[in-house]
Amino acid sequence: MRLRNLESALEGRGIRLALVQHMVDLYYLTGTIQPGFLAVAPDHEPVFFVRKAVERARTEALPGLEIRSLGSPKELPLALVEAGFAPSPGILGLELDVLPYLTVESTKRLFPGAQVSDVGGLLRSLRQVKDEAELAAMRGAGLVWQATMEAIRTSFRPGMDEFDLALAAEEAARRAGHQGLVRTRALDFEIFLGHLLTGPHGAVPTRFDGPTGGPGVHPSTGQGAGHRRILRDEPILADYASAKDGYIYDGTRTFVWGTLSPKLADAYRITQEIHHLFRREALPGRLVGDVVAKTFEIARSHGLEEHFMGYGPDRVRFLGHGVGLELDELPVLLASSQTVFEANMTVAVEPKFVFPGKGAVGLEVTYRITPEGPEALVSSSEDVTAVMPSGGEA
Repeated sequence: MRLRNLESALEGRGIRLALVQHMVDLYYLTGTIQPGFLAVAPDHEPVFFVRKAVERARTEALPGLEIRSLGSPKELPLALVEAGFAPSPGILGLELDVLPYLTVESTKRLFPGAQVSDVGGLLRSLRQVKDEAELAAMRGAGLVWQATMEAIRTSFRPGMDEFDLALAAEEAARRAGHQGLVRTRALDFEIFLGHLLTGPHGAVPTRFDGPTGGPGVHPSTGQGAGHRRILRDEPILADYASAKDGYIYDGTRTFVWGTLSPKLADAYRITQEIHHLFRREALPGRLVGDVVAKTFEIARSHGLEEHFMGYGPDRVRFLGHGVGLELDELPVLLASSQTVFEANMTVAVEPKFVFPGKGAVGLEVTYRITPEGPEALVSSSEDVTAVMPSGGEA
């Protein structure tokens, strides 16, 4: 079905041949990440030309998909003709959003006279709507995320270092089945398993494309947990992406040892209000931008616009993002978006408030869009969670 949908989309755009090379797109279309060129054309059955681990590709790939060994990219034009494809594609589709410039140029030279068109955005668009197998995999990733959150609640001890609490959370994630890779698509959009940020660290600005990021342990990474003692009555923000069987669940919860200040507690209640609105409004057929604009208006009406989704000039302009095989999938939840919600889109909605010197509070849920309203892929308390140290207070 995925291949047929791509063939139909290519035909609608006049693209006579697409050569899919990006690992995530290959997995989505073939079931394996082994390197090569997946040739997809409107008038020909797809063929996967594999450059390495050919036998493994045959074992893992979609049953019935034709797989051929390819020694070198220079052999591709002749291999395509031998497989029955037209000698000249006319318009050649490549994933221009992710392929390096040199890769694009070397591929173009194989097909003199061909015009190159982007299919990266097309594939991302097709991947917005999930099938039942994908939804099941994302729920499995959500169970890993639940284990991560529970480890934070139960592993905290008075006097604990932020990094050590992050370590306990991440160990629990791996033991629960986290695959260890959280894939992203945007250039240099790196992430490990996620961010655990306490107190002022929640408000440290960063190059990470999100409302929070944290200091990390070194400027060369510049994100995630750092080293500081966790204090009473300060927010502990846990934003983790759990990945299992290729698919991702993204979620954030706020913890505290003691009690949040009234200002932070009120901000957290506004994040819950935003989720309530999203669950009412984000229905199939409605514009993403219209719904997102209403959520930003909630922050504005409470006088917290400057703290919403970051602080001051470091604020981001989105409420959330699609999630699936990659953390940064479509649709992006922007107030300017003209995308229409569709059933079985999966989106991570992450309202957060950031207060310099104090920290950040937030609530993130990965939803499946349904005709009855957004459905959380896994259930979990959406209240601020108190960490309960068993060893007594320091």
